[in-house]
Amino acid sequence: MNKLKKILLPLHGENKERLGRIYQDKQVYISSVRSSEQPIEEARIFHYDMFSFWFSGTGIHNKERMELFVSVPASCIPFMDNAKDVDCYLPFEDFLLRAVGPEITAYTSEMENRNKDAREKARFIVQKTNECIRRRSGLVFDKARESFVLKILFYMPLINNSGINAKSGFKAVRGVLERIRETVTHLDEKALLNQLAVYRHQSEIWEWMTVNHKIAFVANGSILPRQGDTSGPLRDAVPFLSPKNLEETIPLSDGTSITGMAVPEGVTVITGGGYSGKSTLLDALEAGVWRHIPGDGREYVLAQPDSVKIYAEDGRVVHEMDVSLFFEEISCINSLKTFSTVHASGSVSQAANIIEAVYAGSRVLLIDEDTSATNFMIRDEQMRRLIHKEPIIPYTDRVRFLYEREGVSSVLVIGGSSEYLCHADFILMMENYQLLDVTAAAKEMVAGQKVNRNMEGTSWDKYRYWERKEQDQILPFCRFVSAENTKLIQIDGCTADVTKLTALTSENQLHTLAYFLKKILTEGDGDRWECLDMAERICAQIFNPEIINQIWGNAWQFPPLFEEIRPVDLLGALFRMRGITLRQGEK
Repeated sequence: MNKLKKILLPLHGENKERLGRIYQDKQVYISSVRSSEQPIEEARIFHYDMFSFWFSGTGIHNKERMELFVSVPASCIPFMDNAKDVDCYLPFEDFLLRAVGPEITAYTSEMENRNKDAREKARFIVQKTNECIRRRSGLVFDKARESFVLKILFYMPLINNSGINAKSGFKAVRGVLERIRETVTHLDEKALLNQLAVYRHQSEIWEWMTVNHKIAFVANGSILPRQGDTSGPLRDAVPFLSPKNLEETIPLSDGTSITGMAVPEGVTVITGGGYSGKSTLLDALEAGVWRHIPGDGREYVLAQPDSVKIYAEDGRVVHEMDVSLFFEEISCINSLKTFSTVHASGSVSQAANIIEAVYAGSRVLLIDEDTSATNFMIRDEQMRRLIHKEPIIPYTDRVRFLYEREGVSSVLVIGGSSEYLCHADFILMMENYQLLDVTAAAKEMVAGQKVNRNMEGTSWDKYRYWERKEQDQILPFCRFVSAENTKLIQIDGCTADVTKLTALTSENQLHTLAYFLKKILTEGDGDRWECLDMAERICAQIFNPEIINQIWGNAWQFPPLFEEIRPVDLLGALFRMRGITLRQGEK
């Protein structure tokens, strides 16, 4: 701290531009028009007790807005011997961020002075967490340093909005470091051990699912309903209990085991009366693409990580796409092989969402009839006889094709039609929040009903590219807009409605998505990459230490705190973007 004190305190009352003296290294600042490298003095790394810490700037116009990086040695964290590879650092990162974050937020609140302007007060912002365990840039393990690096957005207090209040700033930094030290030295070791055990069990369950060709697992005793609008488990909810014929007991490496419902690959229908819990189960399966913390109630509800929930999405844009799997030739459309529209109907949008999900690598589709287009989902025998020229090929005619030819499983919530019963491998019924296997009885009811095993296919082997527009400068404007029931990402003149990408459950994930989209649209060679390869590359690289510590500057309208997203969701947003041109090509 003495080193920081000697540099910072002489700056008291000086113009905020002098804050560059405490920055750790050179930074690339992004102005609204172009990038320019600003020279900064030699490295500034400071020390406090067992920690080292440093500062970085976030923009040439806001020198008081900076990032404070605090390096916590791995030797300070219990049970670090359990971390043997990169994946095993995640439960430690998550636990430490959950422990430190609320303390930093509380410390900032304690310093609040309503009689002062916001820029005259020191503020610390740390990344928020939710019920999911995901990689977050707010705290990452740096193997080169053998330490956990905590990233805090820090606002240096000013005098008259321009002078440096070095005394208050120094006191605030020392105070927040004391809070971090106190938290780290008094971690709840029992809770950490529990999180490590749950994390290990989740990994083993996923591995067991892959080996045994299961698409989802729901442990007995899981609490699936949520408490109101919160993410917490509903009090007094009926615990989940598996139907006996789907019940599996999975042995775990620590000698324990876990029992629950293992959903096989294929076509599974979940039926039942209204308000019986069908959609709640489907929502839990969608949430199961992410790990959940102990106590969430869904910590042992796991789905294949590439699972995607499919919606009808009236009005969405559809870029050049082969939709012939779900539509027959229509006189007003030139070609179903290269179909495009700026305002898709419910059936077209749902078909596009399925095609895009399969292209992006999803092998599990989750579909609820309540959020689907009826004419896309079913067409009974009477309507088939009445309407002879129906261009829509309903999902009933393709659900077996998708599984038997493409290896794509479906889990469908169906309560109003028997059309899918003869196509399903398993039929489950929710009754009083209890799940029953009614496959045999349902199959007997529809015995003799015609099964349309239409295996006529289309080519799924398509490359997709986006075509860059000629422009003199990078796209300068990027923001995420959230309104009631609507989530939009705007990048210059391009807009993507990502409301129906419901696997994205946090604001930081949506900010990350916005940054990724901007990266795709502004990178010099972006249009030379095939879309799927590009999405996988970007999602894999973002948490590399050399990338995650970069500062994206004052072009951002929100804090640069990133949170893990899936390539399938990044592609879903890209394909929904208006103002760009996507094209397809043969593999």
